[in-house]
Amino acid sequence: MARRSVWQLTTAGFLLDRALAHVGDAAVLVLSQRGYRALVTSRHIRNLPRMDWPSFARRVHKSDLILRHELTVMDVRCARCFKRPVAASTAS
Repeated sequence: MARRSVWQLTTAGFLLDRALAHVGDAAVLVLSQRGYRALVTSRHIRNLPRMDWPSFARRVHKSDLILRHELTVMDVRCARCFKRPVAASTAS
């Protein structure tokens, strides 16, 4: 069900697929400008600091190295939460 919802949001233009540098990497979805505007106009993000689209885009679109690091940290946190061993990172 979630996969279909994500597909619908992507095809509607609310989410964008950000390709990573290496072939075989998992897809990373980011909020598009259309999605950001929809959230702002519907007031779903009123608890967050107000910022315009360029500021939000700069905050969201990080380099591949930072993105890989953040994803690895989240893998470790999830593994610790569920007490599973963490596989060695394949990032180069």
